Amino acid sequence: MQVLNTDGSLDLTEDGEPITLMTGYDQQNMDAYLEPGSDMVTAIWEENKADKRKVYAQAVDLSANSLWNDDGLELSSEDLEQYNGQISYDNGSYYTGWSDYNGNFMDPIIKITGQKIDASGNLQWGDEGILISERDGDDILTDVVGRYYIWQNESWPVYEIYAKLVNEDGSTADGWDDNGTLICGAEGTQSNAKGIITPNGLLIVWKDERNVAVNSLDIYGQLISEDGVTQWADDGIPLVSLEGDQSLSNFLYNDGLVTVWEDFRSGSVYDIYMQKYNDDGIQLWADNGQEVVVKPTNQQAPFITTNNSEYMVFWQDKQSAPNTDLYAKMFNADGSTYDNWPAGGKVISNAIKNQLQPLAVTYNDNAYVIWSDTRSSGKTDIYNIYAQKVGYLTNSIDDEEIPDQFNYLRQNFPNPFKTNTSISFNIDVDQYEDAKVKIFNVKGQQIRSIDVEENQIIWNGKNTSGKIVSAGIYFYKLEAKGLKTKPRKMLLLK
Repeated sequence: MQVLNTDGSLDLTEDGEPITLMTGYDQQNMDAYLEPGSDMVTAIWEENKADKRKVYAQAVDLSANSLWNDDGLELSSEDLEQYNGQISYDNGSYYTGWSDYNGNFMDPIIKITGQKIDASGNLQWGDEGILISERDGDDILTDVVGRYYIWQNESWPVYEIYAKLVNEDGSTADGWDDNGTLICGAEGTQSNAKGIITPNGLLIVWKDERNVAVNSLDIYGQLISEDGVTQWADDGIPLVSLEGDQSLSNFLYNDGLVTVWEDFRSGSVYDIYMQKYNDDGIQLWADNGQEVVVKPTNQQAPFITTNNSEYMVFWQDKQSAPNTDLYAKMFNADGSTYDNWPAGGKVISNAIKNQLQPLAVTYNDNAYVIWSDTRSSGKTDIYNIYAQKVGYLTNSIDDEEIPDQFNYLRQNFPNPFKTNTSISFNIDVDQYEDAKVKIFNVKGQQIRSIDVEENQIIWNGKNTSGKIVSAGIYFYKLEAKGLKTKPRKMLLLK
């Protein structure tokens, strides 16, 4: 792992620090999680250290010191092959899941098992974990979001998508089927389902081939409430269903679902489009998607991030074929291109060889993007990781009573949130002594005041008395000497 500071410096040893001891076995297919405001990074991976591929987990602090088990925490003592490990977080605990395979080629059983881990690394659901699903066919886990488990059930030629919410003790939540609630049972193959928690429940998006003879690959989605009731049409609704393949890259929630994808509608090259949907699944931007970039060459692997006002999309661009470069483009809240950004995007890196597979995150009105880079290659490709910082070129305050352009309050992140959220701002150091972030409920009643000691604070969803407040909309503002900001809105989920 590596810790990258906002000035581009690195906190850990060059080339990173290991999060486990050297075991002599391959450690692969990792999933990791960092709770906002926490200094604890958790990960789950596969490792064949006992003549079987099994999943292990680890937690480290931001100095890469082990917090659980030096060579990984074994999550289940069952003598089964394990793969597709996923990890998530909810209310102080970590929820993991994986697919178990009995190894019997003639009578295969592939089921899904879950395990809960507390912050100290103690297993909460017994030595073997708890059964999430064991349907006929193969249950292949694709995502864990909070306490929601999402998977595809493969029983050729039928491929279906299921989801399940569990209680903190591992039991099935009210309204959900013990073996999973059906999300999509349409004809054809449905796969790679991923989810995100919204104010109205769990939103699941997947790759869909029900119309493969006509449209090839499409993108579908379904919203399911916390009590297990699907909110959209049976088997989901088409988010993108056009001629040629549409392949989802990533998505986020910002007062609606925002997606970005590779699009082969031209029939000759891949272009990139994006779209925003309301909570009923209705398109809010251009019909059939807002153009991100359309060129005579392939543009692929897009990734979108947001500061909750504007959007930044990164992608790998092959206009300098045979090599690929890294480009970006910024968009307004309505999906239109931000002023002065060219239609073809701006170059982020055009070093020799290839820049590939960008991933990005937003912090303090800057997007931080990392990518795989082969500029050091010789006769064979050598893959390194590079990073860049890109500003959104705007601040979050439009209050004309704030004369200093550096005095502004930013949107909290994440938003919505379930446990902790970060509220950041930029004020002079000599203003810290008097600065406070005040939090109000929808009635305008102040429920918390937090003193400012640095350029951000973390709110844990508790009031002045230390009690967790109810789910709902809250407002916050920054008060300091000579500084006035408008309140901002945030949404606390349960």
